[in-house]
Amino acid sequence: MQKRSPLFYTPKSRHKPQSRKWRILPIVWKALKRTCMMLGALMLISLTISIVSTSILLSQASLPSLGDKIVPVLTIDGPIPEQPLSPTLSDPFQFGKMTLYKTINTLDRAKDDDRVKGLVISIKSGGLSLTSIQELRNAIKRFKNTGKFVEIYTTSFGDFGNATGLYYLSSAATKIWMQPICSLSFTGINASMPFLKNALLKFGVQTDFYQRKEYKSAFEMFTHADITPANKIMMTELIDTVGQTFVVDIADDRGLSVDQVKNALDVGMLLDQEAVDAGLIDRVAYYDEFVRQIREDVTGDPESEDIDFVDLSYLSNVLGTVHGGGDSMLVMGQDKPNVAMVYITGAIMPRNANSGAYAFLPGGPVAAANEIATTIMMLAKDEDVDAIVLRIDSPGGSPSASETIRRAVVRAKEKGKLVVVSMGSAAASGGYWAATDADLIVASPLTMTGSIGVVGGKFVLQDLWKDLNVNWHDINYGKSADFWSMNKPFDTAEKQRINAYMDYVYENFVSRVAEGRGMSFDQVDHIAGGRVWLGSQAVKKGLVDVVGGLDDALDETAIMLDREGRDDLALSIYPKPKSAIQQIVKLLQGNMVAIQSLGELWGYISTNFGTDMGQVDRVVNPGHYMVFEDTQIR
Repeated sequence: MQKRSPLFYTPKSRHKPQSRKWRILPIVWKALKRTCMMLGALMLISLTISIVSTSILLSQASLPSLGDKIVPVLTIDGPIPEQPLSPTLSDPFQFGKMTLYKTINTLDRAKDDDRVKGLVISIKSGGLSLTSIQELRNAIKRFKNTGKFVEIYTTSFGDFGNATGLYYLSSAATKIWMQPICSLSFTGINASMPFLKNALLKFGVQTDFYQRKEYKSAFEMFTHADITPANKIMMTELIDTVGQTFVVDIADDRGLSVDQVKNALDVGMLLDQEAVDAGLIDRVAYYDEFVRQIREDVTGDPESEDIDFVDLSYLSNVLGTVHGGGDSMLVMGQDKPNVAMVYITGAIMPRNANSGAYAFLPGGPVAAANEIATTIMMLAKDEDVDAIVLRIDSPGGSPSASETIRRAVVRAKEKGKLVVVSMGSAAASGGYWAATDADLIVASPLTMTGSIGVVGGKFVLQDLWKDLNVNWHDINYGKSADFWSMNKPFDTAEKQRINAYMDYVYENFVSRVAEGRGMSFDQVDHIAGGRVWLGSQAVKKGLVDVVGGLDDALDETAIMLDREGRDDLALSIYPKPKSAIQQIVKLLQGNMVAIQSLGELWGYISTNFGTDMGQVDRVVNPGHYMVFEDTQIR
């Protein structure tokens, strides 16, 4: 009887398995196919973004005509960007966002258009900087002064957050509406500053930082357990000045006394009817009632459809087809002086954070000195450019990078270009260093200005390593090889060197300001000391020439060019927003550079030191891999 095989049993092969042949061509072919698929996907994404961008641009080029009763709607829903944003893979629609300049420019054009009957502002959320609020507020008042209404509607001012800044903006309007069952969180100005020295010590982290001079408080949160007397004096004066500005302006616009506004501020949160009784809110009503009232005010009929409510960005494009306004590059040589506006936004660093070793590190916006200085020099050589306006919104950064930009400004002036600076929310430390040689400096009343000083140093982690039972052993060539190592504090010789550098940078900072502002060294030193001044204070100290916003800076530029105002200028914006395709190319180039650099670095380390040396170097010498330099003027 024949023996049956078990069910599902698969006999083993009697043949020996053949050794696998290593075939290069199939592997290369598979890698090539995957690379092509990746590139194809990126090209498809690029094409999609380009089609969307082109469609929007074409639709803007053929905008339908509007009627003779237009009410633009400005929606406040978060920060308004200073400069035009470029589309990215994560957000391909950034090109549609209105900048602060374009918003103000559109309001100024709309106030002179007979078709525009008034302005509606819908407030949803805050996040605006103080200078953005003040510049936008001034534009609203100019609009209102033509006799047209400006009415604001919000479902609530703050709920469980501070809405003092938003209410300050709103107080410039003709009428303020608020939805029932809500509140006005009118709580004042607050600055909460943590001091972490004791907490860091519990984790074995010490600090070894130095500053010039007493008001330079950028790193005090790490170096002190509580606020220093100088810092307290400075911050108290800043907060008091901002608060008093708010109270006085609100009282003036709302027809109240300063005491009435101050009393309401001290109450903090006001219920809807309480806000009406205090004179801070005009009417509590629902949005449909608000819209009906606007219709009736404009047409006489609350149900009328003979009115065009249009988004302000849409109106900007409509007006732009006539006036050529906005953020776009204007055609040179139209019997108008050609003015180039260059944005310096973010921490001032030698180069862009999206290139080289900086590409792997997170952080806020970076003002790349190499790009900004190159742009200024290019404009300085352009015979068609009559003036350069620098719009600065920066807390500071690298001394060398700030000096690079300052030198470009000096060279532009030597080539006969007029250079005007407009300061945004902050032009402190390195931001002011870059501006000091301009022909004219304009700052908003609440611009954080000056802070002429320097800070530098490092964290010391040696006690942390002891707590973690981590032992380090350094092998150095040169006595100062571990100068910036966070495994030890500065020794006596190293303290002498870093203090010498602090003095060197500070003295040069003061000297640059003295030369640029036509003051003596002692005069600048007296108002420097690392102290931050508001724009309204800085003009009295000689650090600023004119108090005003970007529109005022452009008006001053026009006057210096023998024109009446900013409408007589042909304005171009730098840096220009990149198209979707340019963003894709930049992304691919960045990835290729990063891969190539990593490959070269890894090959060198593996060959010469072994695979762990790169990780060791990142811990021992973190300054080599940080976005911010070891010494900053912030």
